[in-house]
Amino acid sequence: MEVKCHTNGCVAILNFAQRGWTSKGAYEVKGNVTDPQDVPRISIAGFWNDKLFVRKLAAGESPDTPSSPPYIIWQANPRPEAPFNLTSFAITLNALNPTLKKYLPPTDTRLRPDQRAMEEGRYDEAADEKVRLEEKQRAKRAERQRNGESVHGRPRWFRKTVDSEFVVGEEYWEFTGEYWKVREEIGRQRAEGKPAEWPQVEDIF
Repeated sequence: MEVKCHTNGCVAILNFAQRGWTSKGAYEVKGNVTDPQDVPRISIAGFWNDKLFVRKLAAGESPDTPSSPPYIIWQANPRPEAPFNLTSFAITLNALNPTLKKYLPPTDTRLRPDQRAMEEGRYDEAADEKVRLEEKQRAKRAERQRNGESVHGRPRWFRKTVDSEFVVGEEYWEFTGEYWKVREEIGRQRAEGKPAEWPQVEDIF
């Protein structure tokens, strides 16, 4: 993996060890960070499922034999007792707070029925819902093709633009910021007991 900072020209190269027949080398990561002159400045080593260490390199020092003490730059959180080997972060992504629910658009993944049924152990229902959603998606795709539209639909909260802030100059999807304004207004109306529907948001579930 190559990670490049387009501001200062530093590049990090990480090599992920391929796991063999035994567990030796499993999850192992090694690499280094070089400056704009391609001189190694930092050595990186560790395991992507546990923790990563770095060592600063002195002038002319080999990344394989650094003399400085290592320090941790990242460490995985302990895994909670949860099904499907989910992390604490993954669990919170789909947590549906009742207070928050009135603010959410109908497209929010926390409202996805097959995923919710799977998490709650209703596996037959989850399988049926998954099939229903896939058939619904295929039907929508076919409808868009008949109408000469993009099969992916029109992005609601993003617009395609060119990165002009840095030197990359690549296209990317820029968040418009409109989502938060609409969400706040919808939540306010619903809190007042008024019927409120999200504008220009499709029924995907």
